[in-house]
Amino acid sequence: MAEMVYDDGSVNQLEAGNFVYLDANTITVVIKDHGSRQYPYTRQNNVLTLTADNEQITWQILSEATHRLEVATPIGKYKLTR
Repeated sequence: MAEMVYDDGSVNQLEAGNFVYLDANTITVVIKDHGSRQYPYTRQNNVLTLTADNEQITWQILSEATHRLEVATPIGKYKLTR
């Protein structure tokens, strides 16, 4: 995870050790010094629907390339690089 852009436009440049890992059925979010959380998810086109504590959360894929992914989440925009 390279950076987080919040709804107010502020940017949080993230240091090494923070990442989001997507496999076929699970998204794992690891935040350094805070731990990790795993969420089962489904994907339909550019919408990821995560399940967290019996709640459905939607992430919208804004852009996708070989080594980059930009996703709008309820707390802001994740800019992910590989």
